[in-house]
Amino acid sequence: MAAEYKKVFGQDIVLSAGVENAGYEWILRLLNNDAIIQGSTNDVAKAVGLSDQASPPIGFTAYSRLRDKEKNPNLKFDVLVDVAPVMGVATDVVIGMVNQAKHPNAAKLLIHWMMGDAAGGRGYEPYYVLGNFPVRTDVPPPEGSSSLADLKLWQADPNYVWNNGQKVLDFWVAHLK
Repeated sequence: MAAEYKKVFGQDIVLSAGVENAGYEWILRLLNNDAIIQGSTNDVAKAVGLSDQASPPIGFTAYSRLRDKEKNPNLKFDVLVDVAPVMGVATDVVIGMVNQAKHPNAAKLLIHWMMGDAAGGRGYEPYYVLGNFPVRTDVPPPEGSSSLADLKLWQADPNYVWNNGQKVLDFWVAHLK
């Protein structure tokens, strides 16, 4: 975040008192910019997408909210994909089998079924929709979706999130107005 700030503004970012890095400074400035905090990603999609304003607000929400546009044609929003330094953060979703499963072969069959086929079918079908990304390299993105490989994303580091998530949340809550 510090490098991107310097790239855009031509100078080093000046951190507010008690702020340890540019990521926290970004959170602080966002909260001090009259941000409206919604209760869910659905609420954000509706607040932005159902607006009849000439200049509707920008919302931070899950990419998967794009699927709501198929359910509600009145939603008028899209995703800013060409944003620097990234358009979002990607997290892994894992299908696993527990150690010492009573029926490991049944678990393997379920996992195989959940991963679908090359056309996004079988157990993957409910997830093969606009706003979701297949992780299988042999499955094209659903119609209207970008390819995951084409998006500028930061990959979430689960160890970092585990070790720092509460600290970031505490910072966020401490600076809410």
